[in-house]
Amino acid sequence: MSDKLFGKYEIKGKLGQGGMAIVYHAFDPLLQRDVAIKALLPKYKNDPNVVKMFLHEGQLMAKLDNPHIVKVYENAKFKDFFFYVMEYINGKTLKTLLKEGMDTKQIEIIFKEILKSLSYIHKMEIIHLDLKPSNIMVENSGKIKITDFGIGADISGENITTNILAGTIKYIAPEQLNKGDIGYHTDIYQLGVILYEMYSGKLPFQGTKEEIIKTKLEKEPEPLYIENHNVPDYISTVCSKMLRINPTDRYKTVDEILEDMETLKSYETYGNYSNEFEQNTGSFKKLDDSVIYGEKTSKKKIKLGKPIFITLFTLFLLFCILTTTGIFFAEKVKSRSLGNILIKSKTFIMLNSDLFKFDSSHKYAQFLMDSDRFKEAKSLYFSLLGKFPDKKKQLINDLITIFINTDDEKSLNFYLSKYNTLASKSERTFIYVRIARFYKNKKNKIKTQYYFNLAVNNAPNNEIKHAIYKEFK
Repeated sequence: MSDKLFGKYEIKGKLGQGGMAIVYHAFDPLLQRDVAIKALLPKYKNDPNVVKMFLHEGQLMAKLDNPHIVKVYENAKFKDFFFYVMEYINGKTLKTLLKEGMDTKQIEIIFKEILKSLSYIHKMEIIHLDLKPSNIMVENSGKIKITDFGIGADISGENITTNILAGTIKYIAPEQLNKGDIGYHTDIYQLGVILYEMYSGKLPFQGTKEEIIKTKLEKEPEPLYIENHNVPDYISTVCSKMLRINPTDRYKTVDEILEDMETLKSYETYGNYSNEFEQNTGSFKKLDDSVIYGEKTSKKKIKLGKPIFITLFTLFLLFCILTTTGIFFAEKVKSRSLGNILIKSKTFIMLNSDLFKFDSSHKYAQFLMDSDRFKEAKSLYFSLLGKFPDKKKQLINDLITIFINTDDEKSLNFYLSKYNTLASKSERTFIYVRIARFYKNKKNKIKTQYYFNLAVNNAPNNEIKHAIYKEFK
């Protein structure tokens, strides 16, 4: 290939080709460095709209200065070629890595780096609009680089409805299909599709172009963990929220996704600690003085007479009986100060032992909840989830009540996604009604309407449906 194709640059080989451009691996003899050259295909050189879009991409990328964005060095034209010169990435596309296979730990690390990259792009008031695995480079060092801003938009000064359908149908958001409002939420949806593909090995929507478009506008994909049972719940929950049809139901910013991942992950970590404790209960060995002090110590034994010993033992036994009785019936003690001490003691014992069966444990957890002791109740419910996995639906139902009463919206969304997979349609109806009331009290009309619609759609009969209409309309 001629080294005069792009002036001073020496062409070393072809890296790839898309529908609009071709990318070469080249060498800059003046600066003595490898570069990548993206050139517009000659057949488009007389199409002003395509040329404008192509040059616009180089300008957008040149505006961005971040280690996660491919750097653009020059926007130029040589003979019949419009091209721009950018840094050469010694690595592979995410698309290639997905074909080769990655473990879950590697996937999460890469995804978080992509989120950080997109966070920077959005803070520069730019949206990408064509995120897909082939536009994400992963260097051999593991660093992420986002490229191909061909249909990207500068929110600060552009009509961002232009060319919204130029992206890849499999990845673009519903609002790009129905000419809705385009914004940061659009990139978030596309990244949700990528996350789904990274963990499941397939796209959330399958079929012909027409089938994919129709499905995207009408339904949301099955939760990620249904496609891959090894996917952590917090990843599945985050992915589902990223792929909501209605943009207002998605994350507002990329930083919210990063924060939610850490928060929800901490819940699961808490649950794992609880399970580990349960498995290890009773495994602690009694330590003698040689372990505690490092060596055997000689101690004088104090001899007690039989009467004194019997008296002390009797008092100790009586104390144990009274304390145990008080703890077991802690919720019935009328003295507030004594009651608080006994309730805390009983809660501690329930969290750290298997003395209580499910019915008594659950009844006590409900007592804590009814007494507005939401912090203790939540801790106990988390513990019960680990001890009684077969009662998960019942426990999550109560947890949702706690989250509603404490305005804990993040936890509410996380456990609601779990509950929806366990409950029947009629059971989901009453959960949705409670959540609709929650958002109604917060004066959030959009989410009130959303959960009202879910409640109506899941109502088992017309009588209940009418009652829901009567309450919210």
